[in-house]
Amino acid sequence: MSKICIAPIGSKSKYRGVDRFIDFSDIKLKDKKTIKELSAMYLDYIDFDCSYDNSKNVCCYVKDILPFYLKLKENNFDCEIIIYDNIAVTDTYDYTLNFLGIDVANEFAESLIRDDIEYNSFVENSSLSLNENLLFDDVSSAKSFIEMCKNSDKKEYFKTYLNTDDCTEKNLIEYVYKVVI
Repeated sequence: MSKICIAPIGSKSKYRGVDRFIDFSDIKLKDKKTIKELSAMYLDYIDFDCSYDNSKNVCCYVKDILPFYLKLKENNFDCEIIIYDNIAVTDTYDYTLNFLGIDVANEFAESLIRDDIEYNSFVENSSLSLNENLLFDDVSSAKSFIEMCKNSDKKEYFKTYLNTDDCTEKNLIEYVYKVVI
């Protein structure tokens, strides 16, 4: 089942994978009226996201999340709607997707290839190349990265991070797409 969220596009990082969540402190505002308005909208979005039934098709979710996205864009918040799944997404009905790359993440959408996490020496020590979004372009590179992590000197961290005995690519690989609005 695909997961969908509004993801900030960071100025400090080129990473555009699954491990990006809106934090209200990221939103730069001009006046108190806008702060109140966006505070209320942000809380509504968090409630919406936590209780949304994402068993519907992708288009239903995008249509429901669109007002939050447009409000953020209207207030100059650099963000995008992303869809990610452990299988390639092929049918989105009304929406066009741009493939951003393949991430390696645990079940809580915490990526192991982000460029700003403490234990990111997996990527630093890897001979595998990442694309302009700091993601893998192909599944074979992501699988090689997983094998490298499993066999590294930090393999205990890798297992703890995953919190599972099943370290297979089926559970770790996420295909990440940007919804074109």
